[in-house]
Amino acid sequence: MKIPASIDVKKMFWYLNWLNIHPKSQPAGSGNIRYKIWNPADHWDHYFVNWKDASEGVHTTESLDLGEGDRKYDTIRHAFNLREYGLTEEKIQELKASGCPVKETSDFESFDEPGFHLTMGQIRPCLDGGWERRSVEWIGWRPENGKIVREPRTSCSDAYLRKVAYHTLIEWNHLLDFINDLYEEYHDLPVDAD
Repeated sequence: MKIPASIDVKKMFWYLNWLNIHPKSQPAGSGNIRYKIWNPADHWDHYFVNWKDASEGVHTTESLDLGEGDRKYDTIRHAFNLREYGLTEEKIQELKASGCPVKETSDFESFDEPGFHLTMGQIRPCLDGGWERRSVEWIGWRPENGKIVREPRTSCSDAYLRKVAYHTLIEWNHLLDFINDLYEEYHDLPVDAD
């Protein structure tokens, strides 16, 4: 996904952390408005599992069909250290020298049903200006003890893949529509501001 030069990517990173904190007046059991604005048809709730940081995972409740009645999926995103899976200091320095922000962790997802997804994303500068967000998701794979292992119980179908593709394209492109205004209004306020 192309990110225009008019959007500072630090705002996107800010949002991806900020959306895990419920506003102080958010009624219990009503989901998370900060997450809902990203994709109102599919997003319900998003929060740190321990309610303070991502160290124990990030919980998400969402559907994947743009409001057409699909079930809500409960997902927990778990971070893992890429250095334990082959990312070297040399590669980190090479990426930094090229202008890419480097995150030394990635994530895998567990669900309210058997299975795992391994995810990786990167935002890198484009030669013609702006940025590019690249992401991949390996369905049925997870990290374990320095190796990437297959989880055969993970369900997957062509219909599910189409849902994920549409959902992802819509939410990330929508984020570009509102991130500048949202960041300007909220980034200097307390993290739980309404």
